[in-house]
Amino acid sequence: MWLTRLKTDRWRQIPLWAAMLGLLAACDGGPADATATDAGPAAQETAGSADTEAVNEVLELAYQGIGGKPSLMNLAGFSAVSSRDRYVMGMGIEPGNGLFKSVSSAAQTSYDLGGERLRQDFRHANLYGLTVEVTELIVEGAGYSIGRDDIYGEARLAAAPLNSGRMAMALKTERLLNPHILLRQTLEDPSIASLGMAEFPDTMVVLGEQAVYPIALTFDGATNFRRMLTNEQWLQKWEGTDLVQLATNGDIVVDGQWFERWQAPRQLDLGDYHVLAIEDALYPLYLHVNKQTGRIHKLATMEHDWAFGDVLLEATYHDWRDVDGVRFPSQIKVSAAATPALEVNRSSIAVNPQFDEAIFSRPEGVVYEHDEIAARRGAGVSQWILGLAHAGSPRPLGRPEKIEAAEFKPGLHFLRANVEDDDSIRTLVVEQENGVIAVDPGLEDLKSDLMIAWMNERFPGKPISHVILTHHHVDHVGGVRPFVAAGAAVVAHEAAREYYLANLSRTGRTIMPDALDRNPVPAKVIGVKAGEFLRLEDQERPVSVYPVFNRHSSDGVVVLVENEGVLYNGDLYSPGNKVEEVPAEVPLTGLDLEKTIQASNLSVRFIAGSHARPNVPYNTAPYEDFKRHLQFHEQAQRQAP
Repeated sequence: MWLTRLKTDRWRQIPLWAAMLGLLAACDGGPADATATDAGPAAQETAGSADTEAVNEVLELAYQGIGGKPSLMNLAGFSAVSSRDRYVMGMGIEPGNGLFKSVSSAAQTSYDLGGERLRQDFRHANLYGLTVEVTELIVEGAGYSIGRDDIYGEARLAAAPLNSGRMAMALKTERLLNPHILLRQTLEDPSIASLGMAEFPDTMVVLGEQAVYPIALTFDGATNFRRMLTNEQWLQKWEGTDLVQLATNGDIVVDGQWFERWQAPRQLDLGDYHVLAIEDALYPLYLHVNKQTGRIHKLATMEHDWAFGDVLLEATYHDWRDVDGVRFPSQIKVSAAATPALEVNRSSIAVNPQFDEAIFSRPEGVVYEHDEIAARRGAGVSQWILGLAHAGSPRPLGRPEKIEAAEFKPGLHFLRANVEDDDSIRTLVVEQENGVIAVDPGLEDLKSDLMIAWMNERFPGKPISHVILTHHHVDHVGGVRPFVAAGAAVVAHEAAREYYLANLSRTGRTIMPDALDRNPVPAKVIGVKAGEFLRLEDQERPVSVYPVFNRHSSDGVVVLVENEGVLYNGDLYSPGNKVEEVPAEVPLTGLDLEKTIQASNLSVRFIAGSHARPNVPYNTAPYEDFKRHLQFHEQAQRQAP
């Protein structure tokens, strides 16, 4: 458990490389010599020399597996053409289960290792069928984005600074995909390498097959046509309910062997491998080196997931090919918490190409300013965030300095972070006589810390009594933990109660500890059952929570501020579109929302959405506008061929 404490301190920027080396076990995973520290200086020197010799032997073997030490030393750069498929956890139909294939990308990678220059030319096609072409350029510690990076927000400039967190993600991903980069570092400084794998902390989450199905492959928000891959167990679980039809529109691929096939090449017999540990500023990277061939089969480390905290991160390398004396894997599979995260298939690789200098030219007039904390956080959540960012939805990795608040009605506020690439969630805050209620805190803890500070200043002496979660998708609820640490009770659909209890009980996390790790308190989660509702009483501003059966998530609820008739929803309807744009912008989930309004006889005057639309004050619309949108949508559906 002291390893957990050590890594927590490391995140607080205490230099602990030497201490971490002391934690790593000896060659082939065996325990370190416990008597060495008690021996005299000569004995300690002998033991240290033996350890160094063993490390050097495995390093030499790994160099041979790549193509030999001279080839590695002469590797000045490479280029590659590949396809990349990304999968994301925490955004499925039901809490705790299901992935979605966020994006398929065509990628051209140009990496000048000696000059510290990386260019990635992408053509991304996301789950919704939307495509963008964008270039990520990193030149000597400065990052740039060229092209449109954000599908859903306002159009950006043709070239802009790349967020420091995103830059760190890009660099980390190439290190995961190319162990050559790590081995080149050991040529310069062999002391960063050691042998054996320390035990991962027991905060680390491993999920695997039980969390994979169903997998959303494609989705059309207007028609709700969703192509889904699943297994028989999931279908049997939901047999006799409307969820399957609502969620998939009838297009289901049943293939219970998909994950087994994806995972099969990744299996290895640990007895056949040395474990080579490479120091890293975030967490050690463990390379599994074949004892006979020197071929690296797997890299194992740990990073952060917004829902689960510390998760096992692995990359496995397959179909190695010789390219001008250097071996490269043509297929790489990356998993997070033992569920698929990224698959890369390379169609061509070139070693030491003659790069056209123009491809690394910095865009004129664009100034990059580095944010080290954002870079550290980006490296900590690299694969999760990139799964959404490459799908056209950049996520916050900066440091919001303050909260921007808009008061819609007395006692009703909408909060957002003051950074350009915030999480797009507008948190509703309702003041009551004896406390304050927050709805949908958004993605991450730094924003939540600021919102809590704003509430404490704006409503002095009033506790944050409740935090209401409209559904389990992580962009809405990833920041819930600081609210729990502040004493708020969680209100959610009963279907998600156990999911939240499990995640909120995990404290002492090591990669990105938050307020709940620093102040571990038991979470109180109030579940609202289907067919019932919960009323949080107040003389002036009572708030009611109603389950809403919908095709977006199995645990949806909506929140009604009764005195003002404001109904807040998450992802079912976003105000702000012209009526004639409705078929493309208002999915059938709007009809699901209207059914709940009618069935529960709710008195609604305004619809508020969790996601922002450009130029929509308070992100609300009159209820009459919402009904006109639905009528237009239904008419367009009837007239469609």
